[in-house]
Amino acid sequence: ENRPDCPAASLVSLCFGSEKPRFREEKRDGCLRLDAVDCSFLAELSHTLNAPQQRAVRRALCAVDAAIVHGPPGTGKTTTIVAFILEAAYRKHRLLVTAPSNVAVDNLLERVVKTGLQSVVRLGHPARVQDELHRFTIDNVVYNSDQAALCRDLKKEIDDALKSRGRKSSKGAADRRSNEELAALRKELRQRERRAVAEVLKRTQVVFATCAGAATLHREIRSKGGDVAGSWGFDVVIIDEAAQALEVACWIPLLLGRKAVLAGDHQQ
Repeated sequence: ENRPDCPAASLVSLCFGSEKPRFREEKRDGCLRLDAVDCSFLAELSHTLNAPQQRAVRRALCAVDAAIVHGPPGTGKTTTIVAFILEAAYRKHRLLVTAPSNVAVDNLLERVVKTGLQSVVRLGHPARVQDELHRFTIDNVVYNSDQAALCRDLKKEIDDALKSRGRKSSKGAADRRSNEELAALRKELRQRERRAVAEVLKRTQVVFATCAGAATLHREIRSKGGDVAGSWGFDVVIIDEAAQALEVACWIPLLLGRKAVLAGDHQQ
């Protein structure tokens, strides 16, 4: 069902052929349109691109619903996508960057962080992430957050309570009170752990994941009763190596964004 409150509502209509792709006009001298897009390059990388790559970045910036960056191997599609990520990030957009494989996601993440952009997080099991990128994984970022510090304090409190109970031989009402206190502490710990993950995901500007791994975001939204169109939504969803991805896997990240930028080899 194409719900109007879904951020990807217009994208769904576009993909199923009921709407045509829309592009805003690029702001130039003499342009009077209020919705024209300023495509002046803010990222140093964008100035090093060749003319077709720069046109692709500008086209993606002007897209309302979707843009496609395509070409054969060796034409610099990934470099173009990295430049677009930086341009969108410098414009305060929130991005979900995906690809069908962990290798492709790590390649994008590695290139982006080398430019100095630090508000990034990588979803997925650390064992599937390159060693040098572990510091950007959700587990590591959450571990270093303020909420995680509170979680560690709670765990210590639970451990101390268990040790104290082991030294005592209380029964009856006292034992029930002890169990209730432990249950309350464990419940609070679970809530704080979920809150820590949610806070990291909400405040991070660029989230990286495989297409399937983006399901983590859907689970977080459901567990929080959140609004996809609100603080959980993304301004742009990017799928690199899109021609290698299954359509059903692509819909996992696409439904979280207002605009999609797909890159790949159209002959694959």
